[in-house]
Amino acid sequence: MMSAFVFLLLCFASCHAGKPEIEEMNKKCNGMQHYEIQKGDRMWKMCNSVKDDYQARYGRLGQWNCKLYVKSGDAYTIKVKIITMKKRRMFIHILIDHEGNLIGEQKGPFRRDTCISLSEYWENYGNPVGGTRYSPLLDINVNNVKKLKLAWTYRYGTGHERYEAEKFNLDDQSTPIMVEDGSKHRNDVLISCTPLREMYALDPSTGVEIWRNSDGITPYIKDSGRLTCRGVATWLDPLKKRGSLCKRSIYLPTVDHRLIAVDAATGKRCTNFGVEGFVDLKVASPDVHCLTYMYAPAVVMETLILGQRISDDCGSDAPKGLAPAFHARTGKFMWKFMIIPTDPDDPAMKTYRNGTKYVGSGNAWAPLSGDNELGLVYMATSSANLDHMGTHRIGDNHYCDSVVALNATDGKLVWFRQLVHHDVFDYDLNNQPVIGEITRRGKRQKVVLQGTKMGFLFVLNAETGDPVFGIKEHPVPSISELPGEIISPTQPFPVDDFLRLAKETVDMRPGKDLWGRTPADEEACIEYMNNSGIDPIGEIFMPARFSKASLWVPGVLGGMIFGGGVALDPTRSIAVAATQNDYWIHQLFHKNNTSPLSPWCKIFMYNDSITIPYADCYGFSNTLQKCNKPPWAMLHAIDLNNGRKLWTVPNGLEFDPNDPSNEERRSWSSGGILLTGGGLVIAGNTDDRYLRAFNIDTGELLYQSQEPMIAMAVGNPITYRTSGKQYIVITASGYKLQGLYPEEARSDHVYAFALLA
Repeated sequence: MMSAFVFLLLCFASCHAGKPEIEEMNKKCNGMQHYEIQKGDRMWKMCNSVKDDYQARYGRLGQWNCKLYVKSGDAYTIKVKIITMKKRRMFIHILIDHEGNLIGEQKGPFRRDTCISLSEYWENYGNPVGGTRYSPLLDINVNNVKKLKLAWTYRYGTGHERYEAEKFNLDDQSTPIMVEDGSKHRNDVLISCTPLREMYALDPSTGVEIWRNSDGITPYIKDSGRLTCRGVATWLDPLKKRGSLCKRSIYLPTVDHRLIAVDAATGKRCTNFGVEGFVDLKVASPDVHCLTYMYAPAVVMETLILGQRISDDCGSDAPKGLAPAFHARTGKFMWKFMIIPTDPDDPAMKTYRNGTKYVGSGNAWAPLSGDNELGLVYMATSSANLDHMGTHRIGDNHYCDSVVALNATDGKLVWFRQLVHHDVFDYDLNNQPVIGEITRRGKRQKVVLQGTKMGFLFVLNAETGDPVFGIKEHPVPSISELPGEIISPTQPFPVDDFLRLAKETVDMRPGKDLWGRTPADEEACIEYMNNSGIDPIGEIFMPARFSKASLWVPGVLGGMIFGGGVALDPTRSIAVAATQNDYWIHQLFHKNNTSPLSPWCKIFMYNDSITIPYADCYGFSNTLQKCNKPPWAMLHAIDLNNGRKLWTVPNGLEFDPNDPSNEERRSWSSGGILLTGGGLVIAGNTDDRYLRAFNIDTGELLYQSQEPMIAMAVGNPITYRTSGKQYIVITASGYKLQGLYPEEARSDHVYAFALLA
């Protein structure tokens, strides 16, 4: 019977594709083939068979007239003209399967010539749980993105606790999600969070608030460090009936180390999750000093897996980092994986000469990723403590600075690959692992892309961890001035230069990399370098020294940073990375040092529980302008099929010496990027506050928002389609960058952009 149906479809294609109205529709809708429905044909019968189902959900209708359809995978999307009992005339879009069952709908209203399209969601931090940051949407594309306009804004403003960013040291770094809410009406909803862990839901087409949940808010906690929220997670329960409480759940860790679950449709707590909607995360990690959960869990099958952030300044008694897992329906604790090993039989123990009793941290503070087909969760881990001193942990320190793949059901190690040995450089992996498929030499394969602070992009097989592109052990500076320290003589480097995306050396002498936007600024930089005692020549993997301050290349904010610095277009097999050429300064001191410290120095006084008599000092130059040559923020596109770099372009406003009115900005980028089926790279995380769109094939700048946003965007941009329209949404909150830019504006804005008629 299906073969006959296919024959009918081919007949419709030949009979109706030539009609002017249909031809215009197809042209307008990016070539998506629309077919007219003829009374009495099979599609007409299938469309009319779901009328009763639709009326049962939304009420009786005065008219039901099936007009057009498109094929949507194994289903069909149909445009239906209806007249409600209140005499309202409108077009709706419905989705039916090949057996004629109603499986989705949008009430619109739409016009007859509106492209037939149902919602396209953004369900995880990086869209798929693998974090590709890619959407197949192409309504907004290289040909029309220049028409992008601001559609709406939202401010969460005053809630249960007032938004007092300066008082509470708040940073809104959230990336929203857009999902279908699990209700009988299948409403679309945009959900995000505030720095104090309040959740809110918006109508994704208008920005109007639907609900707000303040149950997870915790008053300011002294030991909580910087308060931020980086997003929520979701899970659709296959066992619950549509419309029941928490058919779709939303999850968020709180500041006081709990995990809350609420209903996506109403914001009410999931009472069957844990105890009245809360799970105590201390059941997995009792020692919570210096510890926060900044990211929502990764959801792999029915398992919620969380990463932790343990403060760098916690010192030598920092907790041991781990990743706990809980059941998505019940909140039951399932397992935990120790990143700093404690089991004497664990092979990783051999990489700690003196054991791990006094070794802490080694946390997974980047967003976690997963793959439901493989049943794996992936984490990128940080260094063990202390950041620049490792005499108490001599050895490679396995599971730290690694991509780790675990079985999501039981937490067993499947594979890991360490990307920094014995890290005394603060080069922890803070980019989300990106899991997706690429074509490589004509074959499709599933890979992990891991960006690093060093500016390296590693490409690994997702099932085994084996390199897809070669990795070599490369000699690095290995002499330390710290008594008892043993530096690894080599570090993993990508073999291919096109995967090394940041500067690895710097020469801050006149005529080299030293720079000033004006002659006066350049002279100020020369004077600063001459009088600061800083070694003007820096290179990657140079350990901190006592004898003089060193340039940290790339610095703590260099290379690829934060959760969204790498994205993958799986259809084109193109990876895009956002990097910084950012250099910091670091030096070691004796704790009893009485000499004046340099103005650049921010010192961390580690406690003496393991009798380390040294302190680590790092910071940045105190000149008004950067002293190294721009560009500082860059975008790079890599063709993973053919193994080559496609392009590199600056990301952010650059100083033009021929245009004195072009005021220089720092062009700092927090990394967040978005790729679309429309051939676009969307970037909004530069501190000049503009949203930009680039051509993924050429790097050409196609769009820059007419006005800057109220503050810098630190969360990642997302895109979705609802009510027939594609939107690009980003939060703009500002960020002090560890005090680097204290004047940076702060806000609570959410911006939505779209193609407006």
